[in-house]
Amino acid sequence: MKMNPEFLRHLWLEMTLHRRLMMPTVLLFIFFIAHALGEWSAVHVTALLSFVVLGLLWGVRLAGEALIDEIDNRTWDQQRMSAITPWQMSWGKLFGSTVYIWYGILIVVAVFLFSGLRIGEPMLGAKLLLLLSGAVLVQALALLLSLLMVRRSGRHRRSLSNLALIATLLFIMTVAPYYDEYYARFSWYGLVMSELTFFALSSLLFCGWALVALYRTMGEELQLKHRPLLWLGFSLFLIFYIMGFGPLESGDDWQLNLAGAFFIALLLCYVMIFIERKEPLDLRRFQIIRAEQGGYAALIYLPCWLVSLLLVVLLGLLLLLVDGPKMNIMEIILPFNQLVLLSLLFLIRDIAIFIYFNLTKQAQRADATALVYLTLLYLLLPMLFGVIGLGSLNNLLMPATTTSSLVTLFSGGVQCAVLGWLIYQRWVSHYRY
Repeated sequence: MKMNPEFLRHLWLEMTLHRRLMMPTVLLFIFFIAHALGEWSAVHVTALLSFVVLGLLWGVRLAGEALIDEIDNRTWDQQRMSAITPWQMSWGKLFGSTVYIWYGILIVVAVFLFSGLRIGEPMLGAKLLLLLSGAVLVQALALLLSLLMVRRSGRHRRSLSNLALIATLLFIMTVAPYYDEYYARFSWYGLVMSELTFFALSSLLFCGWALVALYRTMGEELQLKHRPLLWLGFSLFLIFYIMGFGPLESGDDWQLNLAGAFFIALLLCYVMIFIERKEPLDLRRFQIIRAEQGGYAALIYLPCWLVSLLLVVLLGLLLLLVDGPKMNIMEIILPFNQLVLLSLLFLIRDIAIFIYFNLTKQAQRADATALVYLTLLYLLLPMLFGVIGLGSLNNLLMPATTTSSLVTLFSGGVQCAVLGWLIYQRWVSHYRY
């Protein structure tokens, strides 16, 4: 069987004789000192901490910087033009850049299991599954974040590795309280299991989705187009996953779950409109291929943010057709059906802002400019109106703080119409031919 050339290249570079000898020597010294101080219980805790340092911190740093040397040495473009497949490039870079880390993790896992068996550590398999899947998850996300930055701007920033480390620390702080919860039970869609088991299985599921996302993004970078079915599948999965935490007893809970699904899809739409490239030429290709070959063939140029928008609109229409759930405080702020309608309207306005600035010939800072305008609309202007005693003007800017829904509806409609006209004019002048 032929080895992945990308992984093999990293293996030659990383696994020198000196490094192969250094890792086990240092780890064995650490474990020997731990055993001398506290016997096997101290060794087990030391193995756990070693795994966190290697897999969740050092590994994230290496995975997040996997593309830096390629871009600095101007070899990334050559790799993109090679015959290597997106899947080979994805896992070759993910596990190749961290191969030395995983070499140490293999030693740590052996000590972790042996010491755990010696002290009778409960649920050792679930803990190991959580650690391994969590390490792959955060490393894959770090590489994915790096790749997204390269796709957006053609360069990499080392500060993103710090962002990946912060996200990893948040992951550790979220999961750590449940690590020793052997007997606490957790209900998900009525299925009762231990909290540790639930988080281990959840980490494994999201690890799989992170690898799929990395493969899809790498394929886009290697000029392999995909239909946005994977993004739709992940959106539906995330909605299904989060809705499992809701109650199931009363008959109105399906409406509450539908409302939750709507706002999850809304959030995903905002995330994707920011992180995804909005190439005007892709929209032009979508138009041409749809006209010549049909809609299914043109789906490879359909952006994921548009799929999310269609999902939000579908869920919003379903909510408008049924009686809205009782949202307590939210009902006081705004009747629920009106909140759904206004959320849809202002989502379209915000997307239009992003699209308008991306329809320029030089769109390197288009998303940053759009974020400045959204900050102005949602934060700075409302604060200014509040200070000068004109808080009622916030009805014109956002959907959730109004007492006059008709005014807000009219304002949002006018803003969407104006932005639509500006987008059309810019499209006609730059891209229509």
